[in-house]
Amino acid sequence: MISFFRKIRQKPFSQNRITRYLLYALGEIFLVVIGILIALQVNNWNEQRRAEQYETILLKQMQNALNNDLFLIKNFFEPRVQQNKEGVDSLLQYVQMNEMPDQETIRRLVGKMLTDFLYRFDSGPYENLKSNGLDIIKNDSLRNYISNLYGQVLPSYALFINEFKDEREEEIKIYLRKFIKDELTVDEVGKPYLREVPNINDIRDENLLRVINLRSFVYKNNRARLDAVIESNRKGEAMIAKELKSRIKN
Repeated sequence: MISFFRKIRQKPFSQNRITRYLLYALGEIFLVVIGILIALQVNNWNEQRRAEQYETILLKQMQNALNNDLFLIKNFFEPRVQQNKEGVDSLLQYVQMNEMPDQETIRRLVGKMLTDFLYRFDSGPYENLKSNGLDIIKNDSLRNYISNLYGQVLPSYALFINEFKDEREEEIKIYLRKFIKDELTVDEVGKPYLREVPNINDIRDENLLRVINLRSFVYKNNRARLDAVIESNRKGEAMIAKELKSRIKN
C-alpha cells in the first residue's frame, strides 16, 4: 500500500520533468530557427551591400566617361568646328566684297574651312553595365535615361554628324579637285595648310563657292549636334552626381 501511494506522489514530478524537457526542446528549436533567420538576413544584407557598392562603381565609371566626353568636345571637336566657321565666314566676306585675297590667305582660310574630325564617344562603361544587367541601377529614372542616352541619343548624334559630313565630303571632293592641286596637309605646328597654291583667280569661282556652301552646312550641323550632345551629357552627369550624393547621405 505504501508503495502504491509513493508512485502516485512521484507521478506529477515525472510529468513536470517531461514538460520541462519539451519546453527546453522547443526553446532549442526556436533558437536554431532564429539563428538561421538572422544568418539569412545578414547574408541578404551583405549581398545587397555588395550590389550597391558595385552599382556605385559603375555609376562613377559612367560619370567619368560623360565628363571625359565633354572635355573631348570642348578641347578637340569644338575648336575644329570653330576653325570651320572662321574659314567659311572669312571667305564669304571676301566673296561679298568681291575682293581677291593673296594666296597665303587663301591657303590659310581654305585650310581652316576644311579642318575635319570624326565624332566619337566612350561607350565602354555602358557596355559593361549592359553585360552585367541594367537592373543593377535601382533608380528607374536614372536607368531609363542612361539606357536611352547610350542606346539611342548618342549613337544617333554620331550618325548625324559623321554621315552628314561624309555625304557632303563626297560632293566637296569633286569641286576641290578642280582648283586644288594637292591634298590638304598641316604645317610645322599642326595647323591645316595646303601644300600647293590653289588655282583660284576669282574669289567667286563657282567651284569654290560650292565648297564654301557645303562646308557651311557641315559646320552648322556639327555645331547644332554637339550642342545637343553637351546638353544631354550634362543632364546625365548631373543625374548621376545627384544619385551618388544621396548614397553618401544615406
